[in-house]
Amino acid sequence: MSKLNGYFKNKNFEDALLKQLKELSMHANTAILHLHNCEYNDLYCEIFIIEAIARSLRILFDAIISREMRE
Repeated sequence: MSKLNGYFKNKNFEDALLKQLKELSMHANTAILHLHNCEYNDLYCEIFIIEAIARSLRILFDAIISREMRE
């Protein structure tokens, strides 16, 4: 797990991760607003973006963890 901790101490990785998490929360907030305003076409578009960002984060974490397990 020390290598995994090393990834999280890397400033570039931390910046990229924080940027993706901010994007995820921004799109989630926008989706909630569209749902509240019954703008379903825009809501589905936001959900698609949220799913893509979430999948990207999951693949990133899976790659880090699987690499850590191999070493």
